[in-house]
Amino acid sequence: MSHSHSPQPDEGPLEPAELSRRSFMANAVVTIGGVIGLSLAIPLLGSLVPSNSGAGGTWTALGADELSQLEHASETPVRLSLTVKSQDGYLPPSEDQQFVWGIRVPEAKRAAFVASRPDLFVDAAGKVDFPVVNMGFVIFSSVCPHLGCKFQYNSDAKRFICPCHGSQFEGATGAHVAGPAPRGLDPLPFRERSGQAEITWIDYRSSEPSRVIVAYT
Repeated sequence: MSHSHSPQPDEGPLEPAELSRRSFMANAVVTIGGVIGLSLAIPLLGSLVPSNSGAGGTWTALGADELSQLEHASETPVRLSLTVKSQDGYLPPSEDQQFVWGIRVPEAKRAAFVASRPDLFVDAAGKVDFPVVNMGFVIFSSVCPHLGCKFQYNSDAKRFICPCHGSQFEGATGAHVAGPAPRGLDPLPFRERSGQAEITWIDYRSSEPSRVIVAYT
């Protein structure tokens, strides 16, 4: 004799105590998940925040030929090759070939240089936190502040000229004189240690009037 199973009647609405218990469990799961996510995100975000100190990057020594060119420079900017070595905590060490521009700033012309580039020395929104002129030289990044192209020096015009959008910069100071670039050329830290000239490469944010450091390398 077979028996058919009758469907269970609807349990009806939950009691307030049951609703409260289920609500508590749901909120607890969400809270714990948020805490775990935050604990994972903080170290990651911390690794992406750049240091705002000149010591935040790796100092890279100039080669003997580049140093000799710089030491014998006159008023014409000198293009210097630089092998930038970087170390990320999650990736193996890497090397990147860059070039920079060195300009001699003799003591007799130091005041004129400062006056022509107040954005590096006076304007709090753009000045940098390392000596711009050191050992009688200033080193400029080769990256145009407009959209990141590499500019070159034009000896006839005595200006740095970007081939991408025509921005121009004064050859003796890097001051912006024409084109869409929002600011003058960006400086790099420069020092002497144990007889070697060393430079730190910096990535600056493009297309902004203020000088914002994205990362030291």
